[in-house]
Amino acid sequence: MLALTTCLFGSAETSAAETQLIKEEALRIYFEDLFQADDPSEYGFTTADMDSITFADPRAIYRLNPHFAFGKSKEIFVPEADEWIALVYENKQAINGIRLKSQNDKSLTISGFGYPLELAPNLANLAKDEVLIEELAIGSYYAFHTMKQSIRELGNENQDSFSVEDFQTMLLERYQQEPTMNHQSVWLYSSLGLLVVIGTSFIIGRKRSRR
Repeated sequence: MLALTTCLFGSAETSAAETQLIKEEALRIYFEDLFQADDPSEYGFTTADMDSITFADPRAIYRLNPHFAFGKSKEIFVPEADEWIALVYENKQAINGIRLKSQNDKSLTISGFGYPLELAPNLANLAKDEVLIEELAIGSYYAFHTMKQSIRELGNENQDSFSVEDFQTMLLERYQQEPTMNHQSVWLYSSLGLLVVIGTSFIIGRKRSRR
C-alpha cells in the first residue's frame, strides 16, 4: 500500500498533518485498463509493458489563492489540497500522472489521468520543502519553497526562482491587463478555475494527456 503523509501549510508553515492512503493495486488496474483502451504514446509512454511501469506516492496539488492573486491576502495557496497526483514512471523515468481526489474519510480515489507532459519530470525533481501549486485560471504550475520563500514556474525553460512579493506583483500586473479580471474579480477567477477542472475532467475521459 502506498502511504503519504502530507502537511497542509498555512502562511507557508506546517499547520496539520494527514495520512492519505491508496492501494498500488488500484493504480495498476486503472493503468492497465487505460492502456487497453488507448495508445500509450498519446500519454508520453513508449510501451504498454506493465513490467516497466512504477508509481510514486501521491503528492498534493494546492490551488493558488485568488485573494493572493488580486493582492488581497498574503496566503499564496488554499490550505486544503484540491487534487493529488501519483506520478507514473516508465523504466524509472517520470512520464505522466494519475489524478486523485480526497474523500471525506481522507482516503484517495482515482479521478482521471493525464497532465501536461512537461509536468511529470519537473515534479519528480521537486525539493522536499517545495509545495506544488496550480494556477487554475491559466493552467500553470509552480513550486513554492516553504523554507526559502521563493517560487519557480514549472515548465518554464529557465525556471528561475523569484520572491513571493515579485510573484504577487506579476499576478497583479497580469490580471490588471485583463478587462474581465480586475481587483474585484475574485469570484470570476474562482469560477474560471472551476470551469478548467470540469473541462479537464471531460477531456481526461476522452483519453487526453496534452493541453
